[in-house]
Amino acid sequence: MKNLVFGLLALMIVLVSACGGSEQKESQQKQEAPKKVAQVDPGKKAYRKAACNTCHGWDGKKGMYNSADLSQTQMTIEERIEIIRKGKGDMNAFEDVLSPQEIEAVAKYLDKL
Repeated sequence: MKNLVFGLLALMIVLVSACGGSEQKESQQKQEAPKKVAQVDPGKKAYRKAACNTCHGWDGKKGMYNSADLSQTQMTIEERIEIIRKGKGDMNAFEDVLSPQEIEAVAKYLDKL
């Protein structure tokens, strides 16, 4: 009878130790593991949101519907912002689609194409 009690007690200690130890290890691993979060350029995100790639392509060189090659633009940021806001030729205005911050981000993103 004593052996059974000691055996059950020993088994409980082992089980409790095993559970507690893994929680502590998991907690340490979570604290030590660096957080890797992909940072998406806000200009690229807004470019995607406005579907600029439909006519200009992801690299800015698509040229559908006589759209400009954005990778070769010589326009200032202010000129780009105005065209994105108000549109030009066959290009739609995006002031009702994108926030002023998103429009500026797209205008700056074009330098990366």
